[in-house]
Amino acid sequence: MKTKRHLVVEAIRNGTVIDHIPADRTLLVIEMLTNDKHCYFAGVNLASTSQGQKGILKIQDKILVERDLQILAALAPDATVNVIEDFSIVQKHKLEMPKEVVGLFKCNNEKCITNNEKIETRFLLSPKVHRCHYCERLFPVQRMKIRRPNS
Repeated sequence: MKTKRHLVVEAIRNGTVIDHIPADRTLLVIEMLTNDKHCYFAGVNLASTSQGQKGILKIQDKILVERDLQILAALAPDATVNVIEDFSIVQKHKLEMPKEVVGLFKCNNEKCITNNEKIETRFLLSPKVHRCHYCERLFPVQRMKIRRPNS
């Protein structure tokens, strides 16, 4: 007799669930959307019929603001975002990768003008690499770093 085994993960009362994150970007999403004050659950390399492997992130008591959604759309545009209230989905966000983002990411090129003068960063986005508008360097999505406000 064949038995199914399931991993049971506790539901969150209030917060956000991000599903269908590309497996290789899950840790990056966690780094960019959480801090040490957040209680969260993350699963990486979970089975997915559509992606092969995926990641999932549940963040207790955090609702993503517009900046968070822009970051997520730049990193994982096919992810699904569900807002949870009292254990129920009350809102869903459909993400779409923008062609360009301003002020969200830090350029990894230390010689880039954005790291040496007070100029907002600007990146042109594509599914696998993002290009700095100023120094024109290409960066794999997995190497992107968030630009923290006031930095």
